[in-house]
Amino acid sequence: MKKVSNILTDYRIEQEGVRVRRVLSKIWLLAIPPLAFLLLDILATTVLLLLAEPGVTPKAALYYHIALLPGTLFVSADGAIFVNMMFGLLIGAILFVGVTWRKGSH
Repeated sequence: MKKVSNILTDYRIEQEGVRVRRVLSKIWLLAIPPLAFLLLDILATTVLLLLAEPGVTPKAALYYHIALLPGTLFVSADGAIFVNMMFGLLIGAILFVGVTWRKGSH
């Protein structure tokens, strides 16, 4: 009887290992969206500083606020980068849960 229980235990451990590998293979979904928003915000800030060298015109400021969407909908341009990173993390978490969650395995 011990052999059967050892076989079942080994099978369960192997199943858990497969689940862990499946989840770890999709962990990149948590990092890519926030990093994409950060890259976009850094690019927008750099372009604004390079294009509006002598002074910021109202048109350049408007384009900068548009480039920092969705963060500028909730806060000023100063805190928009942080809001965008949190928004990207939320999108990544939703994608991660959507990809890794399967019906019947909750």
